[in-house]
Amino acid sequence: LADRISYYPVEFETSQFPTGFDIAIKCDVCFYTGDLFRKIHNSLKHGGRLVFAEHISPDEYSTPVTRVEWGFLDTLHDPDSSVPTLAQVRDMLTQAGFSFQSDHQIIRRGMYFFEVWK
Repeated sequence: LADRISYYPVEFETSQFPTGFDIAIKCDVCFYTGDLFRKIHNSLKHGGRLVFAEHISPDEYSTPVTRVEWGFLDTLHDPDSSVPTLAQVRDMLTQAGFSFQSDHQIIRRGMYFFEVWK
């Protein structure tokens, strides 16, 4: 199995992502931009998928209970910082070209899991 898995650490904002992947996993990163989702989309083969397990805000301008400390620290750097809602994340993913085959699951309070497809 180890010969079938590749790990590529990247800087989300500045790195070019390698291409040709069947699957990408975004887990507990708490970084959300349309540009990031477009980069991930472009790195996948046709029919590839993004597995997403992240903390998402329950409503606009709030922080998931599981990330209150991070939310506070983020606002020290950027007072307008906020964790997106599920609707906002779904919109960013759709605009990046992904499609949803099923609904999300809640792993634990504030943590969501879903897969999207290229």
